[in-house]
Amino acid sequence: MYALLQPDVKIVGRWGGSMGAVTMVLSAARYREIARPIVVDSAFSSLKMKLELRIPNPIYRKFVRFSAEFSNRGKINEVSPVKVIGRISPRAVFIIQGMRDTAIPTDSAPRLFAAAKNPRFIWTKEKAYHLKHVTSKISKRLRRVGDQFL
Repeated sequence: MYALLQPDVKIVGRWGGSMGAVTMVLSAARYREIARPIVVDSAFSSLKMKLELRIPNPIYRKFVRFSAEFSNRGKINEVSPVKVIGRISPRAVFIIQGMRDTAIPTDSAPRLFAAAKNPRFIWTKEKAYHLKHVTSKISKRLRRVGDQFL
C-alpha cells in the first residue's frame, strides 16, 4: 500500500514466488487496491493438494494437518488460491510454473489458469524446477505480452 501513496505512482505490479505467490493471490483477491499486473510464480493451487504431494503417508498427513490447523487456528482448506483467483479480474494475472517442479503439484498452474478470469496468461517451462526458470527471458516474455498484460 505504501507504493500507491507515492506521488506519480499509478500502477504497482507484484511478483510472488512459491508461498509468496500464494499469499499475493489471496490478498489481491481480497483487496482491490492491490496491484496490477500480478505475476504468480510457482504457486500451489491449494494447500490441501500440496500437503498430499509432500506427505504421501495418509496417517502422517492427518497428524501434520491437525498440528498445522491447531497451531495456526485455521483450516488447510482455507488456503486455496484456486478458489479466489477469479476475483482478481479485471487485473491481469500472469501464471508461471516449471513442469519439473517437485515442491508443488505440476497441475497447479493449469488449475490456477482455468480458474482465473481474463486478462490472464500462463507460461510453463518443461525442463524447469521450482522457481528455477526465472531468467532474463521473462522480461522478453512480459514485453511480448505488452498492453494485454498491463
